[in-house]
Amino acid sequence: MKLEIKKLLFDIRESVESIETFIGEKKDFISYMSDKMLRGLWSGNLK
Repeated sequence: MKLEIKKLLFDIRESVESIETFIGEKKDFISYMSDKMLRGLWSGNLK
């Protein structure tokens, strides 16, 4: 596997782990939509 692909996969894995840590317990879309703070934090991290 090319080094560039390995780096991208590493970044993806790291991002997923950060999301799991940030969110904590599993949330569904309705929970997400009703949590204004979570939506604000999440949208700020996407920019």
